Amino acid sequence: MIRSIRVYITEQCNANCPTCFNKQNRSNVNMPFNKFCDICDLFSTNGVQHIKIMGGEPTIHTDFSRMVEYAQQKFQYVHIFTNSINDNITEVNLRENDSIIYNFNFSKCITLSKLLPNSLGNRALEIQISTSTDEEKILPEILRIYKLQPQRVTCVLTLDCTENIFIHKDVLIKKYKRIWDFCEQNSIPLYQDHKIPLCWIYGTQIPIIHDKKSICSIDCAGLIDASGNLKHCNQHPNELVNIYDGENLLPYDIICNYLKLAHNKIEQVALEKICITCVLYGRNCNRGCFTSKEHITKDDILKFSDFPK
Repeated sequence: MIRSIRVYITEQCNANCPTCFNKQNRSNVNMPFNKFCDICDLFSTNGVQHIKIMGGEPTIHTDFSRMVEYAQQKFQYVHIFTNSINDNITEVNLRENDSIIYNFNFSKCITLSKLLPNSLGNRALEIQISTSTDEEKILPEILRIYKLQPQRVTCVLTLDCTENIFIHKDVLIKKYKRIWDFCEQNSIPLYQDHKIPLCWIYGTQIPIIHDKKSICSIDCAGLIDASGNLKHCNQHPNELVNIYDGENLLPYDIICNYLKLAHNKIEQVALEKICITCVLYGRNCNRGCFTSKEHITKDDILKFSDFPK
């Protein structure tokens, strides 16, 4: 059983980020409200507790607020991903278990009103670290936003999956560690995202997180785009199947079968490339998407890693 589902309610966006991981695969489709409701019904009745409302930029969908309200009726946790460029995020009312994840590339757009100061739930600043990241420039912005609502704001560090994180490891580690240390020094709650592989952080001063929640597994897979196409996740956007068979949704168990097959293929690629010779793989590794990426080779990982053989 999967525990979360991602849904692109629209593939349109009001920004043009050069490091966007899915802009090459997006259309201009908006998901109809009734189909969104069908998807919520299917997954919630089968025990899925989390829905991640994404895009594109979900707040530009004309039915954005209605979709959030319907999702809240069906799921225990509703997570909204936004760049916060427009003011539409202020239309929602969060519950204690809900959250908004802000794209920190648009930190200047994040004001107190867009943090929903009178609403429950969590606010996360998703900070993507790449070779072009100017960490000294963004640190004051992190602190500014945190001070607006310190009781709810957290930071989530992630890497640019379009880069070869192993070739650029030394640069990225320095930037990652600088931001991590800054958040700790200012008592800003901090998390890792994208399941960073242990072979990338082993031997560094970045904390190694390898509990159950940090391991990429089938229960956190599943993405449905605005056209109803099922994909494994944001990082592996190949279309697996359209979840609609005519006007009816495929059975939940069939959808899970497609996700299992895709997940197993990703695991196999990682194992064949390098992971089969790594003692960190398996229960202890939060391997993630990176080692199976086509632009990352075995030589990259071996040359820039210092993990035990």
